[in-house]
Amino acid sequence: MTDSRTTGYDLVNIETGEKTIFLRENEECGSEKIGKFTICPDGLSVGIAVLHSLAMKGNRVVIIDEVGFLELQDKGWAESVRDLLQKRSNHILLTVRDKFVNDVKVKFNIQEATIFNISETDWQDAGRIILGNFKGLS
Repeated sequence: MTDSRTTGYDLVNIETGEKTIFLRENEECGSEKIGKFTICPDGLSVGIAVLHSLAMKGNRVVIIDEVGFLELQDKGWAESVRDLLQKRSNHILLTVRDKFVNDVKVKFNIQEATIFNISETDWQDAGRIILGNFKGLS
């Protein structure tokens, strides 16, 4: 952030705390763009590798923030999302912008989903519902 303005995003592996540059405004770390941001290929590769390792390790809970524009074009985390959703034992928490929710559900054939609109749902209520869905995980 620069002067309270978002100038980029980093990937954070919450398992290890490792951060990797992913998107940057006005920085040439790659040639592909999403909106005003340049996609840094190293960050994309690290993210894909982390998600792949989570799918292979059989993690029961995986959180991906955020799925949307790139994935709808079979880019970004698209392959990883497919792999994770194929394992029925996984609990997947995806953040998706309102305008992409239905398209993401169709694209990845998501039949069963609990959807929260963060502008309408109390975060504590959402947390209780999410944790309730995780009961029985060992």
